[in-house]
Amino acid sequence: MKYLIGIDLSFRATGIIILEIKSNNIVYIDTIRTKKENKKRKIRTADDDMVQSMVMARSIIDILKKYPGVIIVELPHGGARGHRAHRCMGIATGVMGAIAEILKYPIEFYSQSECKKAVTGNKNASKIEVENIIRKKFHADWPQKKVISEHIFDAGSALVAGIEYSQLYRLLAVDK
Repeated sequence: MKYLIGIDLSFRATGIIILEIKSNNIVYIDTIRTKKENKKRKIRTADDDMVQSMVMARSIIDILKKYPGVIIVELPHGGARGHRAHRCMGIATGVMGAIAEILKYPIEFYSQSECKKAVTGNKNASKIEVENIIRKKFHADWPQKKVISEHIFDAGSALVAGIEYSQLYRLLAVDK
C-alpha cells in the first residue's frame, strides 16, 4: 500500500485526493460527479439511484486500482433533512464499503468534526479555514471551481485526519 486516499463521500459529488506516502506529494485530485436522469424520461427514482451508484462505483474503482492504499473517508454527516438525503448518504456509504471489501483495501471513517479538528485544531472550523490550511500543507494544482473544490478540500480534511489518527497510516509511513 503506497497511498493514503482521502474521500469526501457524496451521492452526487465525491471528492478524492490521493497522497503518495513515500514522497508526501499529492498525486491525484478529482471530484466524481453523478447526474440525475432527466425527469421527462419517466425513470423511477430507485432505478436512477442504481444507475448513479454503478457510475460512482465504477469511477471510484478505476481510480483506486491505480493507487492502492488506505482509504480514509469523511462520513456524510447526518444533518441532512428528509428521507431522500439520508437514503442517498446510506447508498454512498454502502457503495464505498463494498468497494473497499472488493478491492481488499483497508478503510477508516471519520466524522466531519474529527476531520476539521485534525486540520485546524477546532472541530467547529469553517470550510474556508480548512481550505486555507490544506492549501498551505499540500502543494498541488488545486481546482478553481467552488463546487468541485469544496469536495476536494473536504477529502483533503479526511486525508489529514488519516495522517493524524490512523494507525495504518503510521505503520505505512514508518516504511518510507
